Amino acid sequence: HGTMMGYIERARDQGYAVLILNPNMNFDSHGQSIPGSESKEGHTVHAWDSLGDSSPARNVYIVGHSYGGRCTCALLANRWDALQPRLRAIGFTDSVHDSFGLSHELLELLASQQCANWVTSHQPLDTLLSPLAGNGCRAISAGTKDHASTNYTAMDSVFNLFAKNTPDNQAAGSEAPQP
Repeated sequence: HGTMMGYIERARDQGYAVLILNPNMNFDSHGQSIPGSESKEGHTVHAWDSLGDSSPARNVYIVGHSYGGRCTCALLANRWDALQPRLRAIGFTDSVHDSFGLSHELLELLASQQCANWVTSHQPLDTLLSPLAGNGCRAISAGTKDHASTNYTAMDSVFNLFAKNTPDNQAAGSEAPQP
């Protein structure tokens, strides 16, 4: 259940374009660093610069699992001007990001209803655990104690967050998502 395949299939079914990053793969088959991917955070920024920035997509939604949350924050910190007009929501799943050193504007984003972190917990899925956790955003139960399963168990909730933060729903003044 730790795979992103369910997200890919569902996103494609709902008409989203999909860009999957694997910042854990920083070396080629010969053990050499991949240019632009010398670090996990660098990989994420490089991939955005190479593929995401030039994408015609008007709406960007991000899922950041585990260290991918830290990479997401690095991307936001380094490419905020390009992302801000298109970024609609971020669904973290058991993310290890922190808010240290982020700008006031990014801290406001993390604290907004556009972001949530579904974390391991024995509590039922979507139970609010903390309205503002130490990493700057809402901590919500993923309904599992298994780190790798948080993507799977929170998938419906993450897509609900995305749906609530589409431009049509925001323009209509709909309530922010309350998972």
